[in-house]
Amino acid sequence: MPESIQLTYPLSRTLWRQFFVAHYKNDSGIKWCAILGALCITTSLIGLVGLYPSQLAANLLLATGLFGLSTKQLLIFIAVHKASCHPFFNQQLTVTINEHEITVRSDQKGYSQPWDNFTGYRHFDLGFALYHDRHAFFFIPTSAMSTQQQHDLQQRLDATALPLLTADHLF
Repeated sequence: MPESIQLTYPLSRTLWRQFFVAHYKNDSGIKWCAILGALCITTSLIGLVGLYPSQLAANLLLATGLFGLSTKQLLIFIAVHKASCHPFFNQQLTVTINEHEITVRSDQKGYSQPWDNFTGYRHFDLGFALYHDRHAFFFIPTSAMSTQQQHDLQQRLDATALPLLTADHLF
């Protein structure tokens, strides 16, 4: 394993969105929102065709169902909007990973995160997400790494004893 791994990639809106889609993909709470949303819409349609007398209840169930079905997209939209306030948004990042920390630089600005600031990681097809808490993570896209760098990063993660988080066991 090399002493450090250095990567360069743009921190674009598209990349943020892709990682948030992956982050929320297997969230059981969001799946339940969608299931219950579909149930509310179905029940509301029964009311809208006149099979029960309350149009108000039918309309409220329809609104609730639409909200339940759109929860994932709303969360992604809000998360990407918040990410757009990040000082490195739409900047070219240089990330250096060593045995003690991850260092992130863009132009003259930068910061470092020691490994003990992370609570775990997830490996998606599009890269690695290193979690600070349930919805706060730093990501490293696969597109910025060679196959050897991916292997080296996985070894580094194993050496730091960060737990691999599953979808239903984020925290």
